[in-house]
Amino acid sequence: GISTVAGAGSTYTVHNMAEYNNLVTAAGQPYVAQRILYDIRDSKPYTVRKLADGNCWMVDNLAYELRVGEPYVAVNNTTGEEINLTVTTSDVCSTNGACMLDGNTGYDSTHDAWYYNWYAASAGSGASGSTSSDMPRSICPKNWRLPAVYTFNTSKSFGSMVGAYGLPTSRSDGVNYTSTAEAFPLSLRRDEGLRDGTLRVTGYGAYQTSTSYSVTNSSYCPHYGTNFFYPTGSCYKYDGLTVRCVAL
Repeated sequence: GISTVAGAGSTYTVHNMAEYNNLVTAAGQPYVAQRILYDIRDSKPYTVRKLADGNCWMVDNLAYELRVGEPYVAVNNTTGEEINLTVTTSDVCSTNGACMLDGNTGYDSTHDAWYYNWYAASAGSGASGSTSSDMPRSICPKNWRLPAVYTFNTSKSFGSMVGAYGLPTSRSDGVNYTSTAEAFPLSLRRDEGLRDGTLRVTGYGAYQTSTSYSVTNSSYCPHYGTNFFYPTGSCYKYDGLTVRCVAL
């Protein structure tokens, strides 16, 4: 199909994926290539953009449903190949457990958002005892992957993406980056996430990555608020967070 790309006083028309892939956006350029991706698993649409780091990113949060006892399709984070799996009863537990489905994985109507704990986001490949390692699979669509932490895979990481727009790539520095983070083209959202099945009101948003943190109960989760942006922050593995995927 044909997509139009908003620019500074201009509109760029993209007729096909070849043209789209040629519009590699460099920092400071006024346009961002954009298309609609339909997830073949459930036909849900997602807006995707080629951002200043040269990668295609979802700019909508993932909304892929997981149900106990039912099959689902995961993806290999390296090859992009599909993996057919089933959510078993062992993947279900009470909140704060090392399992995929609990009160922190699912839909919340307050923000009209889907949240996934780290075990669900990594399609069950994340281990409760893992530290400083990248998980082999995720619940992203075919040929997409769960982003890595900045130090593990620079070209497919939140750190690389936000760094291309002048946002900090390591820690908070007290500057208000909200307008940059939440505006076009990044369109990040402060969906605080779930803990114990309850929406957390923290004033900041956080996203799942494929990477476990240096301590066993946590994983890396880029997050930001009014006065900070922290792409190498950490969250509890059982926290329900939003998911955005990056193309391989």
